[in-house]
Amino acid sequence: MMDSTVAGEGERSAITFMTTTEDDRTDRWMGVARWGAVTMAVWSVGLQLVAGSIIPPVAVIGVVFAGFVPFLRGQRPRLGLTLAVLTLLMVVADALVIIDDAPHPESAPAFIFNLLSLTGAAVSMIGGVAAFRRMGIDRIGAVARVAPAVFSVGAFLSILVAANTTSESAMPGDVRLVASGASWSVHTVTAGAGGALWVDDTDGIRQVSQWSRRASSVRSRR
Repeated sequence: MMDSTVAGEGERSAITFMTTTEDDRTDRWMGVARWGAVTMAVWSVGLQLVAGSIIPPVAVIGVVFAGFVPFLRGQRPRLGLTLAVLTLLMVVADALVIIDDAPHPESAPAFIFNLLSLTGAAVSMIGGVAAFRRMGIDRIGAVARVAPAVFSVGAFLSILVAANTTSESAMPGDVRLVASGASWSVHTVTAGAGGALWVDDTDGIRQVSQWSRRASSVRSRR
């Protein structure tokens, strides 16, 4: 009788230990996903501050990820998976902009913000999927080391390349200005009364790199 009682308590302890371990795994990975969501929200705010205007798609992405942050804790593995799926969809939808910016580290603002968004997206997806699958927490340290390291090295190299790149010649991604009845200098385009300026800016989301490399102001003279 005593032996069966002891055995029963041992089984309950083992079950409790296993449940606690799985819960801890989920919670720890949800923390990783939370940091990814925070990174995406920071990216959204930072990009719009640098651009000097509200960019609707970027603002929406920032609001969505910021909305996830307070709920990415505890035993909500399905929420983690939902975040991972939404992040993947965002990356796919933004693929053309990502591909356009990736080969141009000389355009530091766009490249760094692009790298920041990719880092946040990767961390969000890894954390969300790992939380859903209750993966072992031994890999969390690797994610915590590799993600910041990749971003830091990439940002540093981009700044280094940008510092050694001239903006006197046309570069991929530059804004194209078509002017009629206008005078041009390195810093300013001035159009007289009745003159016209046409700006070709087809990226839709990326609003930083072109203006950082080309004319600093466009004004109309009456």
